[in-house]
Amino acid sequence: MDAKKIIALMDIAQKAIDHHAASRRTAAAKRAYYDSCSEWKDDQGYDRFQKLDRNSEDWERMMTHAHSCLVEYRKAKKAEYNAKRRLTTAIRKAEVA
Repeated sequence: MDAKKIIALMDIAQKAIDHHAASRRTAAAKRAYYDSCSEWKDDQGYDRFQKLDRNSEDWERMMTHAHSCLVEYRKAKKAEYNAKRRLTTAIRKAEVA
């Protein structure tokens, strides 16, 4: 195996580690978002598994309460997508090398 191939494989390994970390952050952000929604529902007397109509005032209040968690969740999903894209690109480059 030549040096280029070894470097490409090391790059893939790093990108895989980065993707794994990003997916863990996404899962944590998703859990925080769901917990925030459940907390609001508990505070309002709803069953935490009860679905709310998206056109209702309660939905808007819940989304206001959980907004910061939702923003972090969306950022984490975007970062995970980008990490996966970088990993795929590294794999494609290694196939050529």
